[in-house]
Amino acid sequence: MRSSPLIVLGACIALAGCGQHAAVNPFLPAPGQPAPLDGRFGGVHPDLSQNHITAIYDLISTIAGPYYMTNGPDGNIWFSEDFVQKIARITPTGTITEFLLANHSNPMGIAAGPDGNLWFTVVGAHVIGKITTGGTVSLLAEPAVMGARGITPGPDGNVWFADTASHSIGVVTPAGVVTEYKVGTNAKPYNIVTGPDHNLWFTDIQGKIGKITPAGVITEFGGGLSADSITASPDGNLYASGGSNVYKVTTAGVITSASLASAGVTKTFDLAPGPDGQIWITVTAGTPTGILEYNPVNGKVSPTATLPNGECCAEAITQGPDGDMWFTKYSFSTIGYVGVYDESLSTVGIYLTGRAKVTDPTYGVINGYFNGTKSPVAQIISVPMGESVEFDNLDPQKPHMASFIGNATQNGAPWPPVDQFPGSTVQSPANTVISTSTFSTGNLNPGQMSLPYETGGPGFFMIGCEYHYDDRMRTVVIVH
Repeated sequence: MRSSPLIVLGACIALAGCGQHAAVNPFLPAPGQPAPLDGRFGGVHPDLSQNHITAIYDLISTIAGPYYMTNGPDGNIWFSEDFVQKIARITPTGTITEFLLANHSNPMGIAAGPDGNLWFTVVGAHVIGKITTGGTVSLLAEPAVMGARGITPGPDGNVWFADTASHSIGVVTPAGVVTEYKVGTNAKPYNIVTGPDHNLWFTDIQGKIGKITPAGVITEFGGGLSADSITASPDGNLYASGGSNVYKVTTAGVITSASLASAGVTKTFDLAPGPDGQIWITVTAGTPTGILEYNPVNGKVSPTATLPNGECCAEAITQGPDGDMWFTKYSFSTIGYVGVYDESLSTVGIYLTGRAKVTDPTYGVINGYFNGTKSPVAQIISVPMGESVEFDNLDPQKPHMASFIGNATQNGAPWPPVDQFPGSTVQSPANTVISTSTFSTGNLNPGQMSLPYETGGPGFFMIGCEYHYDDRMRTVVIVH
């Protein structure tokens, strides 16, 4: 045990402002702006929607190698970028900021620590890293750390990590005191997570799954396994993946294996529980590669999403603060990106030409908007909270938009005067919550679909079209 010196870097990539993307390739935005949705695929939005991949945000480096990811205490998602010596942050609306790690390459595991900072491992260097949500990087020099990979907040207020090269599980306090516990001379701990029993559980790529108590008592289970990644599930068990298998691990150490080979899986990489109670797994080899769901109750495997254009490979995955599944796409030859998958995707149809106004008994005259894409008349919109929604201009003749124009109530809507449209007409970034005061799809030409947006929390919200507001083109969106 020792207290290790902190090397404070306080640096981020100063390309166009502190760490924000510079427009150095056609897929990137103006500095400080979100990456354009689907830009690298020629704007073919339906190719993504059919798989419920609602957004793709490109990284600045061709071989960025985005690896593991985690939710930060600031409401953003943080991830490591292998090979380019960076830790990156992405907001729910897609703005990416990258922070440089000086001469220490290969950041891998990343986790939000109990101290409000993000902690990460650096393969091939004798350090454990820490970065504040403001981007100040500290590298904890520790000679005993040989090749740390997975990292997780512990139940004891410390951060725990798996050190493959030193055959150990390590723990570091917020003050920088590092302790390592040897698992065995042949052990190779790879990933680690806090279990529902308040112990630390880890994969050993020598074929086992291990448990270590906060006091340092180690027990290993199984043999001949191919587990790499591990996660804790709300059902009170742990799940691990590796090769073509997924493993269920009880807190008593009972391991059951399910083969994913029948789904075409050759190699899995990461896994995480989703909002539907299923385990979401990234597939890096097989047919197809992409993302699948494993139902822990009945063992059913459901291929969920293939990457656009048949690309490989989805790498890390986690449930984001918006309830969607966020993943990284790792690549040596094409641009890596962060993607968003939403299992529930609502559509609001827009159609005005030749259609009559409707008088709703609660909200009065409405016009031009309806649920889905098939209604012949205007409707009050109903969408689930915390999900994605798109606005589809089905009108063959006229451009339209959908803009937030105020809060309604359960019993009525105080519509602004028809000659005083109060909403924004500027397109909001993808994943903006539709009840944001400045929300707008911007101009939607005939036949054009909007970017995907978030429904947000429950409420009653008025939306309307600036072009045709004098014709009562408006409705109430009820988020429930």
